[in-house]
Amino acid sequence: FSQFFVSPLVKAEAMEREVMAVDS
Repeated sequence: FSQFFVSPLVKAEAMEREVMAVDS
């Protein structure tokens, strides 16, 4: 989860990927 705090851009991308992972 540290990636979420690395940068806003990384956070947005990480969240989007997480949503896909949760959806699948």
